[in-house]
Amino acid sequence: MSANNDLTPQQMAQLSEVFRSEAVEHIKGIAEVLFSVEDRSIENMEDGLNRAFRDAHSLKGSAGTLGFNRVAVLAHRFEDALGSVRAHRIELGRKQLEALLQALEAIRQAVFNSTPDDSQLSDREHAVAAGLNAAFSLPDGLQVPAARETAEAAPSPKVPPPSPKIQDRAPASHRGDKQELVRVSEKRIDQVITQFGELFETSLQIESLGHDLNTNLHEADRLSAGLSTLLDRLDGTPFEAEAMELLDMARNLSILAKSAAAKFDVNHRELTKHIARSQEALRELRIAPISSLHLTLRNQVRETAGTTGKQVVLQMTGGEYAIDRAILDAIEKPMIHLIRNAIDHGIESPKERAAAGKPPTGELRIDAHHMGDAVSLTISDDGRGIDVDRVRASLVTNYGVEQARANELTTEQLFDYLFEPGFTTSAEISQISGRGVGLDVVKYTIEHLGGEVSMQSTVGSGTTILLRLPLTMSSVKCLLFESARQTMAVPASNVSRVMVIPAGAIRTVGGGDIIDVGDEQVPLTTFEEVLGLAGEEGVDHQKTKFAAVIRFGDRRYAFGFDVIHEYTQLVVKPLGDLLERVPNVSGLALLGTGRLCLILNPGDLIRSATGTIAASSSMAAIHATRRASTILVVDDSIAIRTMQQTLLESEGFKVLTAADGLKALQMLGNHQVDLVLSDVQMPNMDGFELTRAIKSRDRTKKLPVVLITSLGSEDDIAAGLQAGADAHIVKKELTRSELLKTINQLL
Repeated sequence: MSANNDLTPQQMAQLSEVFRSEAVEHIKGIAEVLFSVEDRSIENMEDGLNRAFRDAHSLKGSAGTLGFNRVAVLAHRFEDALGSVRAHRIELGRKQLEALLQALEAIRQAVFNSTPDDSQLSDREHAVAAGLNAAFSLPDGLQVPAARETAEAAPSPKVPPPSPKIQDRAPASHRGDKQELVRVSEKRIDQVITQFGELFETSLQIESLGHDLNTNLHEADRLSAGLSTLLDRLDGTPFEAEAMELLDMARNLSILAKSAAAKFDVNHRELTKHIARSQEALRELRIAPISSLHLTLRNQVRETAGTTGKQVVLQMTGGEYAIDRAILDAIEKPMIHLIRNAIDHGIESPKERAAAGKPPTGELRIDAHHMGDAVSLTISDDGRGIDVDRVRASLVTNYGVEQARANELTTEQLFDYLFEPGFTTSAEISQISGRGVGLDVVKYTIEHLGGEVSMQSTVGSGTTILLRLPLTMSSVKCLLFESARQTMAVPASNVSRVMVIPAGAIRTVGGGDIIDVGDEQVPLTTFEEVLGLAGEEGVDHQKTKFAAVIRFGDRRYAFGFDVIHEYTQLVVKPLGDLLERVPNVSGLALLGTGRLCLILNPGDLIRSATGTIAASSSMAAIHATRRASTILVVDDSIAIRTMQQTLLESEGFKVLTAADGLKALQMLGNHQVDLVLSDVQMPNMDGFELTRAIKSRDRTKKLPVVLITSLGSEDDIAAGLQAGADAHIVKKELTRSELLKTINQLL
């Protein structure tokens, strides 16, 4: 029963956010006690049980008061179980500990999956409650604690009163310096961080104004110098006085411009300093310990081990290290995938382990530690390991890779295929794995966060997967450069070196180009080649000016480019549904000039350079074939053109690009095109005009035209159809699958 009928929906939503935030703290406190009991590291059992009981009691009270009835019921039964141990009516053995941990995970899920006045327990929650009853000899029957009774029983519940002015304010602490504590929901913190990201982008644009001021100062100085020369020529003429007046004005303009530039520099430095401090303060608000995942991961090990009939002990270290909470939330499912794969594929059954001379219980380790501005997570097992010959054979037999190509692949490249969608070497499909899903989700998620995944494995000894993750997602330090007249960026953490390539430094060995980096020979390509921006004649590496040595895991590859700009902090924006999984690209960033640039994916760059991504496209060809059609992409944004080109080429299309309608018509006159994909708002000739021109010519009137635009009104759609467009897609409603579906229907 809830006592919150007088609250508005907005007030209830705000209180629910606060409740969930507080509930996480209670659950974490209980989990720490239970883990210390399981690990036999608890110093004082009685104190630990008392702490866990108080957390459960407070959680029950808060849940009952706000009407989170499912949470209240489970917490009440959990409290009863702990109470029976505190009263010495039952021992806390392995069976009881398992039941408590299962119940705690169910409570955690109910906190986030239920709403106020939701009283219907799920089948799993009923099963968890029944498990507590059996393990602790509790009476059957579940009752929702009354709001009044729960509120009285709970010791000082922290749920704030309903007054809008203090809804997010917790009671002041009376310890130490009596610092007042304010409880703020994660949603509100996320909103502040989003607003800060917009502020950061604005500061980048302000920085460009400084460049404009310096340019104006330079031009004012040039004007003064020119007028001074002119004055010398006009000496003694009737125009001398006027020229002198103009020179004085120009010199005053120079003085003003210099003063403005100096003031701007001072203020901009102060702004940059304050933004950096604010960014660090926000990061501290958003971080959470890695141990926040421990409860879920421990329960996943128990569940998977029980399903597979294996004996597994889990060791976890480094839980005290902190990381951005958004990153923690994002990696929970990938971590579960890795644990399930490790137990199902890696760790052998007790019988197999005995035959191999191993102890019957397999070991799974999860270790965390900081690495500069990143955190490293390793998941390792002592199981059977990965047979690379089996992976190689699967590529040839199941995915059409030529035997000669498969034989050339290194162990690292073979492991890359394990992270490709749909790839599996398992001959059987079980409840746990063998369906070709999981590892591709891991790779995509980690790299989408700006991290990287690598794998090491030895047959008979086990497998280790290393996840390297950034500490924060608010901004990323990147190397900004230019290739094929396009500005791009790559995360600085993956750039081991930037170098000028001297004349004659590039050598050809074994059919490929290399350069010397210290004492090591590193293979060389160019960003232009890897991203498909090179013309039919390719790129002459000997003319490459600069190279960035990209590191991904233990691999290094040099990528040539034309112009180096700077190292700078960028706010990375996700690609969205349309370009969710574009090879070689992980996001976008807004530059100080107001233009967008591509943030490149270091892992994909190296896989593309070594041929792994290109070769893996043959796997997709086993499931679907597509005629090699040519699509003309028309958009005035270089970033959008490049992303759409990369997306379509990854799906097997040949792509041509044009910056506006006039250039598109020129391309149509010189090339055979099967479909036109065009923006509407463009300079020189917009999408409507381009469509009318295409449909008015005999040679192209049957050519399908798809208009993609942010204009979504009925009038705009009608205008596109009247112009002759075959399809009109609104950008905010567009997804990758929808775009490909539309294209395939028209071809």
